[in-house]
Amino acid sequence: YQIRVSAKDKNGLTIGNTADVGGVGYEGEVKTLKVQKPVVHTLTSSVYPTSTRIVKGKDVKITAYSQYATGDVKYQFTVKHSSSSEETILQDFDSNDQIIFNGEQEGTYYITVTVKDSVGHTSTSTATISVTDYALSISSNYPEVTSGRDFHISANVSYSDENVYRFKYEYRLKGSSTWKTVSDFTEERVQRFNLYTTGVYDIKVTAQNSEGIEKTATMSVKVNEKLNSFISAMPSHITVNSDTVLICTATGGTGNITYEYEYCLTGTGEWHKFSTDNTSSVTTFSADTAGVYKIRATAKDITGASKRTEQIKVYVK
Repeated sequence: YQIRVSAKDKNGLTIGNTADVGGVGYEGEVKTLKVQKPVVHTLTSSVYPTSTRIVKGKDVKITAYSQYATGDVKYQFTVKHSSSSEETILQDFDSNDQIIFNGEQEGTYYITVTVKDSVGHTSTSTATISVTDYALSISSNYPEVTSGRDFHISANVSYSDENVYRFKYEYRLKGSSTWKTVSDFTEERVQRFNLYTTGVYDIKVTAQNSEGIEKTATMSVKVNEKLNSFISAMPSHITVNSDTVLICTATGGTGNITYEYEYCLTGTGEWHKFSTDNTSSVTTFSADTAGVYKIRATAKDITGASKRTEQIKVYVK
């Protein structure tokens, strides 16, 4: 004999097992038949990315996945902002398993995907999207600069991602309505300026990211008059090993001025430095050899601008 045992669950799923029993002269042999419980998979869902951070205005693709579905699968996408209890349907149940999301408001968005198959089984998954707006700041290596000296404007963005940022640099003399462009939307984050007309300038930098979102920052830079310097000696006639007082007068320039003095004994052609990097405009000179000495000074400001004086003569007897 062959015995078959079948079992059916509430969903109509049937499983079975068989066994051979007896033979000629069978008198009641006992057989045990074990019916294994079937492996039943439950519909599951997932979403990609599960968590990400994007800059305001940037698109992000949300993809839903399902496993162990029965028949056709449809997807619903909803979104809720962390500042609100309201949930908005982005896509009602449809066969499309992807959406493009663009966060127009800063903060955290929760995108929930509900997967439903043909027999009504459902599963949900949620993606967390953080949206941050970027900010632009600018700075100068010199807030004040001497006429004709280079200065640099640096642009910095507060949000670093795969976006390509481009920058436009402009300036105008304060009070003017006309902006002049130095560089028009390049990827350079440091731009060189060189301005000659004295006065206060408005510097404007416009940043633009890959989505075309622009930010603007401005600052002021003062351009000072060119550095000039003059030298005098009191007295101009001295004896060996006595002192004369040298005074270097500087006008214009930016910040603290340092002074460097040199002398040359007439006829030798050799200049010798003394009293270098002196923050005082006054120094003394003496010589242990009689002769006519040519003396000059160089004034230098904090921007590197320098101006050498004309030569004066000191007579040593």
